[in-house]
Amino acid sequence: KSMTLLIALVALTSSAISASYPQDKDCGASGDGSTQAMASCFKVQSDIWEKRLTTQYGAVIARKQVDIPTLRQAQRAWLQYRARNCATYATVGGTLRTVLTAICWRDMTRNRTLELQAMNWKP
Repeated sequence: KSMTLLIALVALTSSAISASYPQDKDCGASGDGSTQAMASCFKVQSDIWEKRLTTQYGAVIARKQVDIPTLRQAQRAWLQYRARNCATYATVGGTLRTVLTAICWRDMTRNRTLELQAMNWKP
């Protein structure tokens, strides 16, 4: 029963996020509906956001509106934090941990990408 509730929560979260970011498809309904299919879907989205993150990071550096060594230090610290934070979800019991970990990775990467995009303001 608790596993069904967790899967429903993941599906609702995925739907809400998809509405906010249409490029993120609803992974709750992906493939055969298995946790493996959902995790794979979130991984694909994470990879897309990772590419956007790299692009935004490069754009902020190129504009030279912030102190580059400070930004690099912050980015390195953020990368370590993301890895450790999302690894916490991998400690959840059951197969849902792969979905929760993938959601964490995608969401944190998206949020950092949007943060860097906001930092890349035009004077």
